[in-house]
Amino acid sequence: WDPRDFPDNATIVELISASKTGVLPMLDDECAIVGGSSEQWCSKLLKAHVKNKNFDVIKYRPGNFIIGHFAGQVEYESQAFLEKNRDVLGADIVRCLKESRGAFVRSLFAEHDRIFGTQESLDSRMVPRR
Repeated sequence: WDPRDFPDNATIVELISASKTGVLPMLDDECAIVGGSSEQWCSKLLKAHVKNKNFDVIKYRPGNFIIGHFAGQVEYESQAFLEKNRDVLGADIVRCLKESRGAFVRSLFAEHDRIFGTQESLDSRMVPRR
């Protein structure tokens, strides 16, 4: 095994995860905006990465973009990203994870001022039987 056999992925990792302009941080920002949309996200991505050789949009499929990974180009559908990123955990699941016996799991949900899921409890949605 020779590490020179594998390309350096630093530019692709930067494209995906850079703190302000990375694909995923920009996704989080768009999901936090009331009325944020996949079209707006793609437009912002294009503006941020117009000169990046590893990023491109598909003109005939609005909302889709391409990231050039070391193994080739991969097309992504932005609508699916926004829907999945907005998918939240139920309040009861969050409570169970916060009370986990595992210290690591508890630590993941111990961050202050961070919302991990819906604030509605399963109990509050139950209707009493008569």
